[in-house]
Formats: sequence, structure tokens, C-alpha cells
Amino acid sequence: MMWLRWPARRWAVVLAAVAVPGVLAGCAAGSAPAASGGAGQAAATRCPAAARGQWTAAEPASPGSDNNDLTGVAVLAAGDAWAVGTYADTSGAQTLAEHWNGTAWSVVPTPDPGGSGDFLSAVSAVSRSSIWAVGEYERGGQFKTLIVHWNGTTWNQVTSPSPGSVNYLTGVWAVSAEDVWAVGDYGSGPPASRSLILHWNGTRWTQVPIPDPGSRSGLDAVTATSATSAWAVGSSGSQQTWPFILHWNGTAWTQVAAPHLKGTGGELFGVDATSAVNAWAAGDVSDRAGQHTLILRWNGTVWTRAPSPNPGGSRLVDSLRGVVATSAANAWAAGYISNGASSQSLILHWNGTAWTVAASPSPGGGADLVGISASSPAGTWAVGQFGAVGGDDSFAVRYCARASR
Repeated sequence: MMWLRWPARRWAVVLAAVAVPGVLAGCAAGSAPAASGGAGQAAATRCPAAARGQWTAAEPASPGSDNNDLTGVAVLAAGDAWAVGTYADTSGAQTLAEHWNGTAWSVVPTPDPGGSGDFLSAVSAVSRSSIWAVGEYERGGQFKTLIVHWNGTTWNQVTSPSPGSVNYLTGVWAVSAEDVWAVGDYGSGPPASRSLILHWNGTRWTQVPIPDPGSRSGLDAVTATSATSAWAVGSSGSQQTWPFILHWNGTAWTQVAAPHLKGTGGELFGVDATSAVNAWAAGDVSDRAGQHTLILRWNGTVWTRAPSPNPGGSRLVDSLRGVVATSAANAWAAGYISNGASSQSLILHWNGTAWTVAASPSPGGGADLVGISASSPAGTWAVGQFGAVGGDDSFAVRYCARASR
């Protein structure tokens, strides 16, 4: 796999599954996504009875001859979703956007200003005719921020600041047509070393001042519940990295304390909120026993760690890469279980009381989930990649609520 610029966020999936006793082998029971247009193709807007109350696979397009990777998803309705990422062929990495119309995923052309080193990492929708996606592109040995906008007809690049020689955008959140946030990191590296937040005011993108934690830092995700309340999360630290949390109060970004964690380091990759008193952040934390899922909750006053399952145990890596909440009693977190050579998808569910493991499809060649989004409990998608012969293919799974009609 060629995604070398995010060693901590993207990693190779070995095509030949390694036999590992216990959890990882058991998770491989899921079958590969059905061929496009085949009998196993995902349900249309109305989920069939057999699919309700569970996660099912829906095969996205994989245009790349070498690798295909979906990293972000935005759900507008049960029959309307967008996923973004990257695909690669002999000419290099290209941006990738796909649309779900209620029946199938299809590729929609996107700008590639760099030509061979272009990535899209995250996507957020204002409406069906106003959608934002962010990432970066390479030109002249430098990585520049990449922001593209869907106007209902085409994707177009929008000018955005690139304060360093290396600039990455990894998260985006649209509050309204005049209020959009993008986060990432920049520096004179590689690697990038300083957190980056950009803001769209309806006319142009500008860099916004943020607190300096006094060490290297980077932001992975952003969310907002209003123009005066937004969260951005990632990690900071020189020798060891720990969760880094920022909050926007309508005037300025300030750092908010994360709970003290025991171990050798941790990072937050996803964040979502339903109100000023209910927010979730997800990632992983490491200690001598291994790498484990990490979920933090905001109650309006303080962030605390919530107990979360680690089905891989001490022998395997358990990591969460995204989280989405539709209410105080319903949230999902997605990621992977890995033995370092192969992986399986991991989905956790919050029912208002506890986080538990949810059964999720996972092709035998290995799969991971990176992005997750929902428009309602009935319209939830998670995306990523799975190992296929000759490279990696795009991967998407959909949850249909039992009450779906």
C-alpha cells in the first residue's frame, strides 16, 4: 500500500491473511462485498427486512489499479451519501469521490491539482448542492492544502492557505454555507509539526489562530453544534503523544484539558457532538499491554474516559478512527483490530448506557474502517478499505435501523 505520509493513521493490509487464533480469526467470518449490480448489492433507500438492525456491506467503486482507500463519509439521507479518499495507479495517487444514490456507489470526477500525489481525507455537507471535502496535493516536492467544493453539479478546487512547506488537512465540518471549519497540521518537515485550523466565512478560507501546546501537535477531526461551539481533536507531544482537544466559543479557540491517561501515549482521531453537553471523541491509547480503544465523553463541564471494549485483547491492536452520535442514547465508533499484518473492521455502539461491540462485515483479506457518518439512526455509513488481489479496494458498510420503513 502506498499511503506513506500517514504512518500513524494509515497502514498496510497484507493480502494473505495471517492465521491468528482467537478474536482476529473469528472476525474474518464476514464475506467480501458483493459485486456491483449482483444479487448481494446493498439495499436501496428502504432497507430490506433482512438487513435491519445490522451492518451490511455495499461495494463502492475501486477505480485504481493499485490501491483504493475511502477515508471520509457524509450522509445527507438514507439514499444520499458522499465518500471521499484516494486511489492509485501507475501515475500515482489521485483524489476520489463517490456518491450513494440509494442503490449503488458511483465515482464522481474531482480535481487533481498535483497530478500524482493528491488525497482527500474528509467530507462534510451543508446541503445536496453544497458539500466540502479536504485533503492535500503535492507540487514541487511540497504538500499543499486541498479544499474542493461540490455545487450540485461539479467538484471545484477552492483557494486555501498553506502556511508551511508541508500541509495536511484531515477533518472538515460545515455548520452553514458561511461557516465551515477544516483542521490538520503543517510545518517545514516532513513531518508536519503544528496544528492547523482554517475557516470559511462564505467568501474565502483563512487561517485561524490557535493555542500552542508547547510541543509538536496535529489535529485529526472537527465538529460543531453551532456557530459558537465547535471541537477539534488530535494529539500533541514531543517524545510521547497525548490527546489534544480544542474548543471554539464563537470568538477564539482554547485548549481544553483531556483526562489523564496511563500508558505510553494516545491520540484522538474522531469527534462528534449532539449538543453543548454531549460530545464524544475516539482514538486509541497505548501501554505495556498493547494498543487499546479510547473513548472520551464531554458532559458540558469536563472530558472523562468512558469504558470501551477491546475485543483484540492484549495480543492485538484495537483502534478507533471515527465516531458519530445521533442522540444522547445513540452513537457509533469505527476502526479496526490488527495483528500488525492483517486487520478486521471494528464497530462499537453506545446505547445510552454502555459501549458494546457490534457485528460488522470484514472481508477475509483484511479490512479497516476510517470514516463514519449518520443522518439519522437509519442512515449510517462507515468507510475504509479491504485487502484485495493486486492491491486494496474501497470498502463501505451501512447500518439499517430496525425501525426503518
